[in-house]
Amino acid sequence: MVKMRALYALCVISLLAGAPPLAAQTYPSKTIRMVVPFPGGGATDATARLFGQLLAAQLGQSIVVENKPGATGSIGAIEVAKAAPDGYTVLYTSSSFALAPLLYSKLRYDPVQDYTPIALTLTQPMLLVVNPQFPAKSLAELISYSKAHPAAISYGSSGSGGINHLASSEFAGRFGLQMTHVPYKGGAPAMVDVISGQIQMMFAPVGELLPYLQGNRVRPLAVFWPRRSVLLPDVPTISEATRQDYTEIGVWHGILVPKATPKDIVARLHAEVNKAIQNPDVRQKLIAQGNVMLGGSSDEFVTHLKSEMTRWGKVVKDLDLKPFD
Repeated sequence: MVKMRALYALCVISLLAGAPPLAAQTYPSKTIRMVVPFPGGGATDATARLFGQLLAAQLGQSIVVENKPGATGSIGAIEVAKAAPDGYTVLYTSSSFALAPLLYSKLRYDPVQDYTPIALTLTQPMLLVVNPQFPAKSLAELISYSKAHPAAISYGSSGSGGINHLASSEFAGRFGLQMTHVPYKGGAPAMVDVISGQIQMMFAPVGELLPYLQGNRVRPLAVFWPRRSVLLPDVPTISEATRQDYTEIGVWHGILVPKATPKDIVARLHAEVNKAIQNPDVRQKLIAQGNVMLGGSSDEFVTHLKSEMTRWGKVVKDLDLKPFD
């Protein structure tokens, strides 16, 4: 009898050793919260809801999108960092996730240490546009004009420390240009002044610029991506326009979870997110809006985060931007 019990116990142990973790067998068993750290109605919110619907269908469980705006996305990001690491709270965020720690002195989250990235979903390549009446018809002409007329060019941004401000500053520094930064409370009013000629140029994501490009209200000079946009095949890349290697600039989106989330749940979410990215209908819809679809591994996302923080940290330092409270 003792031998039979020992044999039975050994069989049970063997079966358990070969079984997948309990979390993997039961996840997800309840509604998942997808926190979007920006107001409803914006580009990040719309894309998060699209992926939320698709992931809900794939996982067989509801996904509720919750908008938690404030402090350049920091409020929502902090909430997710403090959430239970069980896979039922995820963060859908964008480039500002990596920029905020460079700009806020009292930030209470670390993009690398406090989260486990699931995957990058997409990016919106940045495009440099000018007022149609501006003399430069190409990027080379803009650079030449700026060098011949120091400080004559003003560029707009959605605010100090935003990606379009940092991208413009990096560009000016790269080519030794003196340009005047004019910050606005949002990208829309800045674009209005580019169109009217109050300022001469601006960096902005391709998708945001499509309505203005279709009406010829701004002139595109270069897309800051390794390949030309499928929507703007006649617009050169930055490397083509300058004949120099130039690291791409895009407003990216990605999904993350709290740091201690079990590996099997992370693996499940990673597989489902990458599956969603490959969905033909989703790809067609998002590419038509100017996006480039990404995907990839968690490690690639970590590498990207570190690279972004290093790159834009240098620009912030060069600009001597004082941290916000």
